[in-house]
Amino acid sequence: MKIVSIDIVANILPEGAIPQVGKEVEQHLFFSRNGSVFFMAYEISDQAGNFKRSRLDRLILEDERLGELISFLADFFFEEVKEYYGDEKDGSWRATLTDEDGQEHKFTGPLTTGYVYKGLDVSQMIRDVAGFSSMLALDGEAGGDRINRIFVEYKHRLMISPQGYEGEISWDYSESLLLDRARQELELVQKVSPQCVITHNYRVEEGIDVLLAALESEEFLSQVEGNLPDVIEDPKDRRTYNISVEFENTETLKISGSFDQKGLPTDWHRFADKVLSFINFYGQFQMLMAGKYSRKRRREGELVFYSVIFGEEEKTYYYLGDDDSLELYDEVWVPVGEEDEAALATIVEIEYFKKEDSPYPFDKLKKIIGSSKGEH
Repeated sequence: MKIVSIDIVANILPEGAIPQVGKEVEQHLFFSRNGSVFFMAYEISDQAGNFKRSRLDRLILEDERLGELISFLADFFFEEVKEYYGDEKDGSWRATLTDEDGQEHKFTGPLTTGYVYKGLDVSQMIRDVAGFSSMLALDGEAGGDRINRIFVEYKHRLMISPQGYEGEISWDYSESLLLDRARQELELVQKVSPQCVITHNYRVEEGIDVLLAALESEEFLSQVEGNLPDVIEDPKDRRTYNISVEFENTETLKISGSFDQKGLPTDWHRFADKVLSFINFYGQFQMLMAGKYSRKRRREGELVFYSVIFGEEEKTYYYLGDDDSLELYDEVWVPVGEEDEAALATIVEIEYFKKEDSPYPFDKLKKIIGSSKGEH
């Protein structure tokens, strides 16, 4: 029997408890062998104890890695005796496993620290693969308190001695970053000078919740290694930062220091990567993209010819497409060689020709298999 998908629901609301409006009490995690992962969280919406969705995210993970997790969890759930250590906590979990014939297999259990199977912490393994440290999983031990607001301020003061000028002048540059759950906003401000202030504002309903959830961890931005006493300071070039993190239940974290590898929190790189990925995803302006404004309209009877390159090669190769849905710089799978093995290529030009005007012998042309974002 092969399990193809697993749906896990964890609820931390004690039986008979008075509902606390706004408190997150239930999480749903669904994943399947095709690589899809759905994560949803629900909070109390009113005194009657009704739920409303507070977070939603969808991930695409490597099929092989997700398949290994599903096989591991299937073996664990089908074990009659589940080994765990620690005391039981308020709440419970339920899991629904669906096999390849569509039959469902249901399991339930208490939330408790440390379900162990084959020497591995089951809950931590789920968190590691799914990438959410704040997931309740089977132990209810969400990795970090819920983050409501993050404010980061970066300052750079540079002392300059202009040619022909007696003395020094200072150039003060600053940046600020605000992540606000209540406003569902990410705001970035660059202050180059009093006359040059650049602001970027991203208001993404539920997207900010997902970003904050991905950042949550037990020691979020709180650990700093610090520089050694003998490091050389440049008084004419100073970079500093201030960080403030407001949590749901714990005290506000405030930290400051020098903006360098040892002066920053040890997980700053993780924070920066997550925020930068968010910005890059939403920060594309189609009206400024060459792939949008330079594209011609296809005429009746014309076929789509994609020019692609392989890796860093400069030579281009023509491939036919079924339609013109692909865009410049998309990565695609194409057949190569006598065996038509699939290879990854990048689209660098899109043209339209009638069959009789083909720039390459038409009977030798091959078709694109599909986008690298899908299966091949």
